[in-house]
Amino acid sequence: MRDKRKLTEELIKHLPNNASITVDDVYPVWWYNLRSEGGLRLTKQGYQVFCEQLELEHWAQAIDIKDIDLRLVLDLDKRLQNPYYIEFDKKIPTRLIFFGSKEAVLARLYGNVRKFINRYRY
Repeated sequence: MRDKRKLTEELIKHLPNNASITVDDVYPVWWYNLRSEGGLRLTKQGYQVFCEQLELEHWAQAIDIKDIDLRLVLDLDKRLQNPYYIEFDKKIPTRLIFFGSKEAVLARLYGNVRKFINRYRY
């Protein structure tokens, strides 16, 4: 099972000048859903930290505007086992950024985020 709090603790250890940073400081800034059982969707600030400060490898998959709706976002939250970010351009979702290579490859193979998430079983 995913443990967002534990993941946050581990990632803080890799931040430069992490001595004064606590999980409680970054948890509400990095994660979109603050519930412990909530998904691993990143906020914009969390995404920036993952990419710019932690320099974590990530992969992008284009999102077709007709495929994204609240149901898809809920399914992403329930099923993805690695952090992800939904990139917007002028309030329109354009790309799904994966921080898990397996999930990124499978999404790319399906060629469509909705098809991928409907069939994805971790």
